[in-house]
Amino acid sequence: ELGGDYSVGNFGLNGASVTGYGGSGLKYAEQSEFDNSIAFDPNVIVIMLGANDANGWANAAASYESELRALIAAYRSACPDAEILLVTSAPTLDGNGFGIPNDVIKDSVNPIQRAVAGDLGLTLVDLREQMENADGGYAAFFRDDGVHLSEAGAQFVSDVIADAVRAL
Repeated sequence: ELGGDYSVGNFGLNGASVTGYGGSGLKYAEQSEFDNSIAFDPNVIVIMLGANDANGWANAAASYESELRALIAAYRSACPDAEILLVTSAPTLDGNGFGIPNDVIKDSVNPIQRAVAGDLGLTLVDLREQMENADGGYAAFFRDDGVHLSEAGAQFVSDVIADAVRAL
């Protein structure tokens, strides 16, 4: 998507969250993918975590913001010259197969992500807003499970993030 001048590493982990609540109970900062992302020595770091936290929001609510800030601080400490893009969590479809509540993402997780990006001077990629404003709505961006991206959804997210990286 970005061309030959870029080397892209994918250090995502399905089921991971900022707090360790929800999803598979995996706190991203404690996983090898986090360590590997730092070892990659990036110039740009894309953080897109929060949907799984919404799944365990009864427990995650109290610490999500502070732990998101701590994750960003860890990246800033380890990669001080890197630009950080904070991506709002995508919506989910109601009745999805993982019980991830779209209203919690929209009303709780996304506002925290926006506020943290503003407070810390990060580039915000408001993926949720862009998906909501997509022609035809965002339902086609998801697989049948209502959470994971379809091919069209993955391409949409790739395009949005590539545009943000190029804008840097």
